Amino acid sequence: MGANLFRDTGTTGRVKAMPRDERGIDGIDYTYALAHTTLTDKTHYRINFDEYGPLTAAFSGNTSRNFRVGVATEATATGKIAKLVVGGYVQSMVVNASLSMAVGEAISVAGGTDIDDAADYTGDPDQYAICVTATSSITTCSVFLPGKYITASA
Repeated sequence: MGANLFRDTGTTGRVKAMPRDERGIDGIDYTYALAHTTLTDKTHYRINFDEYGPLTAAFSGNTSRNFRVGVATEATATGKIAKLVVGGYVQSMVVNASLSMAVGEAISVAGGTDIDDAADYTGDPDQYAICVTATSSITTCSVFLPGKYITASA
């Protein structure tokens, strides 16, 4: 199954992604969004919605709420439709190298930055992932994404 796409018949003519999820045969939930810039494989992005449907945005430095977190499944050029993991297991997601986490701990967002909750995942509004592999000053971490909207920032 591919992305549902349609072309805006207004003045822009931009391709849009339909806001829908897809469950892969691997049990992982995927969604599609328009890439705001060149996306890097295994990197997490915010997924916002605008008049063009789902649109990616930088995760770091962004303090707004009511968004989804998606991890790019491959490098995607600016303005193209990207496939992102929004729920399920992600092996080797890129994270802040200063995180030092134990298995089961939650990764939260605070002021657009990844933070270690130093406690198990509880579903708090700012938690977006569960650490599956311990990290200690490394740049990747395998995680489980619960597939929810982030409604607060720590």
